[in-house]
Amino acid sequence: LKNYSKTFKFPAIISRFSNFYGEYQSENRLIPKLINCVLKKQKFILQGKGDFLRSYIYIEDVCNGLEKIIKKGKPGNNYHFSTNQFFTTKQVIKLICKKYRLNFSSFIKYGKSRISQDKCYKLECKLTQKDLNWKPDYSLGQGIDKIYSYYKNRLNKF
Repeated sequence: LKNYSKTFKFPAIISRFSNFYGEYQSENRLIPKLINCVLKKQKFILQGKGDFLRSYIYIEDVCNGLEKIIKKGKPGNNYHFSTNQFFTTKQVIKLICKKYRLNFSSFIKYGKSRISQDKCYKLECKLTQKDLNWKPDYSLGQGIDKIYSYYKNRLNKF
């Protein structure tokens, strides 16, 4: 898209988001999977040592970022969206265990690492903050609370 935009003067805007999470997300993604394990009282299989570093962004912050791109984005720019807070998979699990009073060692089961998994994803967001005046509204803990409520309500309907 970037090359097409340059070659044909097509007014494209490229956006990249760190790992986002939220309601209706595929349940095999980390945070929904963790929450479902908590609610169903199942063990979570931790792939490898859980030391891969990621930034997590709540879906409402993603939508807010997309809206800002539509209103203020400049064609040809690449906008990156991240919370600039980085957590290992193990830290996310420990946060959820602490929140919902679970014993980490009892909650997880260690599994094999995925082949070719990237150790870290980091996005530089200075242009996004400058051009779009964007910053995330939700912390990881706040987003997890919203997803927990969503999945708990959904589970109670069945």
